[in-house]
Amino acid sequence: PEYFEDHLAEWMNGFVELLKYSNPALAADDDDAEPAPTSVLQAAVVESLALYMSKYEEEFQPFLGPCLGHAWSLLTSTSLAPHHDLLVTTSVRFLTTVACSVHHHHFAKAEVLNEVCHKIIAPNMQLLQADEELFEDQPFEYVRKDIEGSDADTRRRVAVELVRGLCRNYEVQVTQLFSANISTLLEQYKQNPAANW
Repeated sequence: PEYFEDHLAEWMNGFVELLKYSNPALAADDDDAEPAPTSVLQAAVVESLALYMSKYEEEFQPFLGPCLGHAWSLLTSTSLAPHHDLLVTTSVRFLTTVACSVHHHHFAKAEVLNEVCHKIIAPNMQLLQADEELFEDQPFEYVRKDIEGSDADTRRRVAVELVRGLCRNYEVQVTQLFSANISTLLEQYKQNPAANW
């Protein structure tokens, strides 16, 4: 809408403030499966940013840097606890939107790609405790989810989409980073297979 376009700076400043907002009293416990109210709010903000980025790239460009930085900060400060899943999947989708756009240059530096691959993608590709439990309790359901792609809202699926998005422009660099990461993990496994399975 025209009003929104005329007052975009006000909206984006408000969105950035919401992304920075933290309230320990509203935080979820580590064993909670439901996201905290602040996580739900921040996920909605990031989803709005991703939508605006995909629909109105030109108008959004001046605000992309700060918004991307705060989404990035949210991602690196979350844990693997299930209550962060909504915020993580939404934020990774936003990074994927940027990586697939003409603004992919935000990922061009080697240290940025390294940080994305090691601090955002790799942790979210891990086999989580919930995945192991699902595999043990309902192996057919686990395989069905994985093969049929019905895990669209999981951390692993959005991390894979981010890798695909980054590979559009930085395939060689991403491949080298993950090859080195895989080699390191294989070495750790060789040293202690029981502990590093």
